Amino acid sequence: MPDGRISEAPKMIGMLRGGGSADEPVLSVRGLSQSFKSGRGRIRALDGVSFDVMPGEVFGLVGESGSGKTTVGRIITGIYDPCGGSVSFLGETIRVGSEDIRERIRKIKKQIDAQAKATRASGVDGLMHEYRENVNLEL
Repeated sequence: MPDGRISEAPKMIGMLRGGGSADEPVLSVRGLSQSFKSGRGRIRALDGVSFDVMPGEVFGLVGESGSGKTTVGRIITGIYDPCGGSVSFLGETIRVGSEDIRERIRKIKKQIDAQAKATRASGVDGLMHEYRENVNLEL
């Protein structure tokens, strides 16, 4: 692993949350419920959705069309307030208009993107150096 940059991501998340542990979720969703008004009354979009995303874990939300994936995403990002349940990111509850949480998410994303870019660049440089050292092309 070039420079060990990828291995720094869990430490970076820990610093941003002011400490913390690998046993604590980065994202915690508990009992989300959501309904919307329609011409026929209220339509239930979510009913008791719960999950945790742990540090270093890759998480996918999969479901059929209309199953509520987008609604969950909009609640997680603070676009909708849930009718019931809660969402916390790095231990802080997310609510509509939680700008401080959004700013922390932006900082983490920016740092992870920068690490990924640097890792890709050093990986390509390393491969090119190895190629030049080990391959003799005769034209």
